[in-house]
Amino acid sequence: SEWDDVGVQLADSLSGEWNIVAIDLPGHMGTMSSELDAAATALRLNEKQKGATDLGGPSIDRTANRVLKSLASTYGLSSIDAVVGYSLGGRVALAMARLSAMHSMSMDDKLVTEDTRIILLGSDPGLLPGSDGRFSSEVLRQSSMVNRERLLKDTALAETLRKLKHHANLFNSNHHSKALWSDFLSKWYGAGIWGDLRTRNPQVYKDMVARRALSLDKRGNLLADVLEGCSPARSTNFDWQSVNPGKVLMLTGELDEKYCKIGTSWKRMSPELKHIAISGTGHALLIEAPNQVARAISAFVLDVGIEQEATQRTITDESAHTRPDSVTYDKLDEDNAVVSVNFPKFSEIPSGAAKPFSLEYESFALPMNSGDRKQQGVLGIGWGLKAKASEDTRVKQRVGFILQLQSEDGSIVGIGEVSPLNGLHPESLEEVDKQLDLVSNLISSPDSQIGTVNGESILKMQGGLSQYLQSLARELDLVDFLPSVKAGLEMCLLSFAAQTVRKPLLQSLAFCSNPNGDAPVSVLPLNGLITRSSQVSRESENEVSYSSTKVKVGYQSIQEDAMAM
Repeated sequence: SEWDDVGVQLADSLSGEWNIVAIDLPGHMGTMSSELDAAATALRLNEKQKGATDLGGPSIDRTANRVLKSLASTYGLSSIDAVVGYSLGGRVALAMARLSAMHSMSMDDKLVTEDTRIILLGSDPGLLPGSDGRFSSEVLRQSSMVNRERLLKDTALAETLRKLKHHANLFNSNHHSKALWSDFLSKWYGAGIWGDLRTRNPQVYKDMVARRALSLDKRGNLLADVLEGCSPARSTNFDWQSVNPGKVLMLTGELDEKYCKIGTSWKRMSPELKHIAISGTGHALLIEAPNQVARAISAFVLDVGIEQEATQRTITDESAHTRPDSVTYDKLDEDNAVVSVNFPKFSEIPSGAAKPFSLEYESFALPMNSGDRKQQGVLGIGWGLKAKASEDTRVKQRVGFILQLQSEDGSIVGIGEVSPLNGLHPESLEEVDKQLDLVSNLISSPDSQIGTVNGESILKMQGGLSQYLQSLARELDLVDFLPSVKAGLEMCLLSFAAQTVRKPLLQSLAFCSNPNGDAPVSVLPLNGLITRSSQVSRESENEVSYSSTKVKVGYQSIQEDAMAM
């Protein structure tokens, strides 16, 4: 595989105390087609999780979870000192760190700790703040657009791979099949991240295309599934928050402008992070500069000064004299550095407090259709007779507002939704708009007396959330907020509070309500919804892919509703 040269050197340079375990990810393995099922079974990728929906293929989280379980059960590991991942593998490594920190994970699977070293080779850590250190509305908007475009692109590319694989299966000629894949790969390796590899190093390019064409010919469909299911647009954007920057080494090729820029931005935000650019190379680090990659990894995991190690050469190291691929440490020009937020070190978890600085909101409208998508609108939503299934009560659109609560430096952002429904909420969309405007003006006012959000107090779910909302209502001379507005502000504050303690929302709620971890934590799976107009027959039950289903009742008598159930 592409890791062979680096792996041999690592095995030679690291002491006998280190054991190297190489895991083949789906679609990237060096095994033959006939061995795919065995490899997938070893990682338990073929198993459906109990009570979960089969998403039809690999995903970053599912792969990371299976790797953790495989390392714990098959290899008997209780901890990992370092994780190295190239490209997709780096994103899996970051997901392993996030999953290991979750309370819902089994203790046997918590292999990645705060002290685990993470080495990323040309990998995307997720959405970093803008150049001013903030998650501004514009940064979030652009990220959403990029994700939509990326998802469409990856889906189309996966479909192209499947079609090519189908055509390749029709040919008995290996030459014809290789020509088919070579045309596709010439476009793939023509992307900017490869640094014009075809012109710079024709032999390396030729070998890469031949090797990848053989791989696609054997398992093109699986690679298509990986490309689609593991698309960055389908993954979390904030895995970088789960790792200690001081324990992270990011390697990029100097000619790979995309990942060099990402590495520089992350380094600027977290100075303790190590970013090394390897000159004269693009994204194909493992093939173009295996010696430099191996030396950098060894120095990092052994705690040898990377800058010193990177510049040391022995007389027998001919590459130092014949190739312009020496490792250079990424230094920041302090005079030209962009001012950014100083994020706290991982070992210095914030106390969980921040003051809201602004509340922005934007309207949305989503069309609603019947379950079979044959009719526009949904029946049976609301309370009492207002929800009786009739054309007069058909809800054709879900309208409302998306809220964004932000701290002054932009590093903490809470998201919420306010969507009043006719028949369910007494307030109109116009009344909601007016009340949100009052709250927005209150929070952004320089004379505002609103208090600081104590994240831990709110996340304990013992009255802190209600008390904070009551204090906001008192500032506005309100008895209480409109029901839908209150629900949206609660979402915002919970999301905001989770950001203050630097943990995902579910993990924050579990941690703050049970800091000692001595109580079991469970997650309620996504449920299906049956409205009063829905007809579920025995023949269609197998089509419902939810482990639980919610049925709307309430407009009839208790006895009638019970009989309907």
